[in-house]
Amino acid sequence: MSVSVLRVPLFGFTALVFFANTISAQELDDEPKRNLKLPNQPAASLDHSAKAQSTNVGVAADGKSESEKFLLLPVPSREPVFGWGLELMAASFVDLDGGNESTPPSQVGAVASYSENGTWGAGFMGMMHLMGDDVRIDAAAFYADMRYKFWGTGSDAGNSDEFVNVHQEIPIVYANAKYQLFSKGYLDLGYIGSQSTATYDLRGLGLPPELETINTETNISGLEVPFLYDTL
Repeated sequence: MSVSVLRVPLFGFTALVFFANTISAQELDDEPKRNLKLPNQPAASLDHSAKAQSTNVGVAADGKSESEKFLLLPVPSREPVFGWGLELMAASFVDLDGGNESTPPSQVGAVASYSENGTWGAGFMGMMHLMGDDVRIDAAAFYADMRYKFWGTGSDAGNSDEFVNVHQEIPIVYANAKYQLFSKGYLDLGYIGSQSTATYDLRGLGLPPELETINTETNISGLEVPFLYDTL
C-alpha cells in the first residue's frame, strides 16, 4: 500500500521530466528547420540569410537566450485515496556553461502538490550539463506527507466500517554524476536514499491499548555505477 499511494505525489516529477525533455528535444528538432533553404531563393539572399542567422544564433525575439525557457503546469487530480488535489509544476531551461555552443541547456524545476485530505508533497529536480557536456549532473529531492485510510486487502476490502488511519512521511533524495569517457559514452555514479516513517492508528478495532498505535521506519539506500551511451 505504501508504494501504490506514492504514485500520485511522484507523478509531478515524472511529468516534469517528460515535458522538460519533450520541449528540449523539440528545440533541437526545430533548429535545423530554421536553417532550411527555400528552393527558389536566390544565392545572394541565401548567403545573407545564413549570415543573419549565424549572428543571432541562440537569441530570441525578446533578446533572451533561446535556452532560457520556462514551463508552468498546473494539474488538477482526483484520487479516491486522497480526494481532489492540485499539483503545480515549474521548469526552466538555463545556460550553466557560459554560453558554450556544444552544451545543451540545463533543466531545473520544482513541483508541489496538495490534496483535500491534507496530503501534500514538494520537491525539486535538476538536469545539468557542464564542461561542454562532458559532465552531466542529475539531482532531485522530494518530501511527501501522506494521510489516508487503509480498508484492507482482497475483494471484501471496504465492505465494513473498519479501517486504519495511516500517516506516512517520506523524504527521497537522488543524485547522479556522469563523465564522458569518449564520444557519447558516459560513466555514471549515483545515489538514492530515503528514510520514511509510518504511523498506523488502530483505535476502534478492539485491540489492547499498547497496540492502538504502531510506528514503523523504512530505510532505503543504494549506489549505482551504470554506463550510458547517448544515442542522440
